[in-house]
Amino acid sequence: MGRFDKRVAVNRRRTSGLALWAALAGLLASCSEPPSGAASSLRSIDCPEHDIGGEVYCRELMVPEDRRVADGRQIPIRIMVLAATGDSRQPDPLLVIPGGPGQSAIAAPNLRGFFAEFFAPVRKHRDVVLVDQRGTGGSNPLLLQPSAELLYARTDVNLPPAWGRAALPRLSELADLARYTTADAAFDLDAVRSALQAQRINLYGTSYGTRVAQYYLKRFGEHARSAVLKAVSPPGDNIALSYGSKPQRSLELLFDLCTADPACNDAFPELRTQLHDVLARLEQAPVSVDITHPQTGAPSTFQVTRGNFAFGIRVQMMNTYGFVGLPALISDAHAGDFSSWAAFLSQIPAVYSTQLYGGMTFSVIATEDASRLNEAAIRADADDTLIGDTLARSFLEVAEFWPHGEAPDDLFAPLVSDVPVLLVSGALDPATPPEGANAMLPGLPNGRHIVFTGGSHSAANFDGLPEIMATFIDQGSIDDVDLDAVRSNRLPPFAVGESD
Repeated sequence: MGRFDKRVAVNRRRTSGLALWAALAGLLASCSEPPSGAASSLRSIDCPEHDIGGEVYCRELMVPEDRRVADGRQIPIRIMVLAATGDSRQPDPLLVIPGGPGQSAIAAPNLRGFFAEFFAPVRKHRDVVLVDQRGTGGSNPLLLQPSAELLYARTDVNLPPAWGRAALPRLSELADLARYTTADAAFDLDAVRSALQAQRINLYGTSYGTRVAQYYLKRFGEHARSAVLKAVSPPGDNIALSYGSKPQRSLELLFDLCTADPACNDAFPELRTQLHDVLARLEQAPVSVDITHPQTGAPSTFQVTRGNFAFGIRVQMMNTYGFVGLPALISDAHAGDFSSWAAFLSQIPAVYSTQLYGGMTFSVIATEDASRLNEAAIRADADDTLIGDTLARSFLEVAEFWPHGEAPDDLFAPLVSDVPVLLVSGALDPATPPEGANAMLPGLPNGRHIVFTGGSHSAANFDGLPEIMATFIDQGSIDDVDLDAVRSNRLPPFAVGESD
């Protein structure tokens, strides 16, 4: 877990993974067969090539795109089952719901490998089931696929509206884009549960995946044995408002923690002022840096602007190891060295265009989030923040032309459930801070919230969490779970020298 997460952070000398979704597309290869008695409604398919140990098999389940239309279009839901490795296999599998919205649980080799490692303790006693949410991976995928010319048309947002406008005619032929939402995903998950012949399941959702898991609990709670919600997006949260006050909160934590750390404060005593100066200079004049175009491989020039620099800070803060490397990177930029920043920032559009299924992202946000935005909320979230209202307004622009339906009334209602729920947060998280999970506890009498002091949004530096989850799921209870790893969790050292 730690090795994987460290690879996605930028250091002062090189960039490696660069973002939460960076991975190569896997070639398809045959996988082993499931145990006897697998549901006949599941069609056997080849799994992506992998080096996951133990028994692994893949299936495809056809579901109605619009469940209100009995004879309408059917779409595939791809499933990858990591079969239990121990002798005492339990009948209730763990279903994994990744984030985004728009992330595939299966398509990216690094991610599916990470899940296999992360859930290895859980897998000792039960199957771990990776499900590609509709619109992602092998489930009628909705990639935006911007051209090389469009890739850098705008780099201050994660999914530029221009990508959506270019992709809309093609994707509209493949899908009814209004039917790729959280509610649809929850119904698909229960169809998967039924096809796997599991009376009850355990749920793991991360980031946006926690929204899907919560809606599953609302609609199908009788089939849920337990749920782990990591990087919790509470029911009333708005994804479009995740880029103003929330990352600003994490940035203020960065300043405070660096000041309180003797080594960091000694190396970067004027960090806040340095960042202010860098942003002001970039506002006046972007910096051009020579790079290799990630799509064409040709020599190219990348413009480091105030907007993409600010967005890059948020991306870095999502990972603990990126967080502790930021003071050095800000200091480099203040000294006029933008080489590491250009290498990092130029890869973000490439990662989002290939590893995030933006059509599904737009369908969710247009239906569920942009419809709840108003000027007062945008201004309140953006006021005096690093990124401001840039992302919120880009999503509003998308909602003007992207097909969308109406979200069910209970999607945003508080979750009330007797199911044992383990809520997991990172104290530094710039997207889903711990306060959101705390607010959910009154409706969860069997809920428990744990906060990793040195954790952020990704699973980096959540050491001990796989074992905690396995114990919680095995017991089906929050009682007697050893939380020593949470109590001892600390922020890694700040990068202050060339050898860091």
